[in-house]
Amino acid sequence: MGITIDGNEISAITIDGDDVQEVTIDGEVAWAAYTPYVYSGSNDDTVKKISPDGNEVWSFDGHSDWVNAVAVDKDGYVYSGSWSSEVHKISPDGNNEWIYTQGSIVNAVAVDKDGNVYSGSSNNEVHKISSNGNNVWTYTGHGDNVRGVAVDKDGYVYSASWDDEVHKIDSNGNNVWEYTGHGDSVWGVAVDKDGNVYSGSSDTEVHKIDSNGNNVWTYTGHGDNVRGVAVDKDGNVYSGSWGYEVHKIDSNGNNVWTYTGHGDSVLGVAVDKDGYVYSGADDNEVHKIDSNGNNVWEYTGHGDSVQDVAVAPGTVGAGHWD
Repeated sequence: MGITIDGNEISAITIDGDDVQEVTIDGEVAWAAYTPYVYSGSNDDTVKKISPDGNEVWSFDGHSDWVNAVAVDKDGYVYSGSWSSEVHKISPDGNNEWIYTQGSIVNAVAVDKDGNVYSGSSNNEVHKISSNGNNVWTYTGHGDNVRGVAVDKDGYVYSASWDDEVHKIDSNGNNVWEYTGHGDSVWGVAVDKDGNVYSGSSDTEVHKIDSNGNNVWTYTGHGDNVRGVAVDKDGNVYSGSWGYEVHKIDSNGNNVWTYTGHGDSVLGVAVDKDGYVYSGADDNEVHKIDSNGNNVWEYTGHGDSVQDVAVAPGTVGAGHWD
């Protein structure tokens, strides 16, 4: 319900149950409750929006092939990349805003604080796309499929590739450095608020890389390909693997917990600002995991493998900016 208070300060308070959801001052929203909606992309060709308690809000079926990647910005707009070689921008209520044609399978997407989108594709390229859906630049420095992209608060872009490398790219599309510390294909990449980079690889390792491209630590706790990586505001890292597991790794590279609730390969991971983790897997499910590694809920609305997950608001490098 809405409560109106006379005077020049608080003009309205919106309450749902016992919780304050929104405060309006002079007609403008001054504060809104944190609502971590979850988004998932699947081989069933759909993007799903899932409520904080695990219920489907909407299903977007504008793609004609597998959805490999999803990202969400600070305003709730969703970006998805697919085998149909397209990136879609989707409104917060599930409607298509624009379609960008990449020219090859889109494997990864990320979005910055200004609504610019970054996509990695099977033709070895990273594209920067404006908030209106136009190409800004194309980076061609990789020698194989680009499987992961992330962007930091300063507009630097990080790309992971099957050429076994992680690249740092500046805001104009120029190579800054190349990290060659992995021994096999690199699938996932994430970046924290300090510019440290995290990568997951088919060599079964997670690497922490500093802002200058040097290895800080190597985590070897997985026994199979590491597909997805995410990092929270405190520098804890989350990795999903073909060993059906999600690992929480502390900022020094030590295992905190291992989640084994999935029944098949974990392909995507995300983390919200309260430390809840979300994972998508080949078992067609999205799981919410608490900060201690316990299952909170399982979403089973997809009809095929879940390739990627995102949460709004998430952390730096995933569309949320403090």
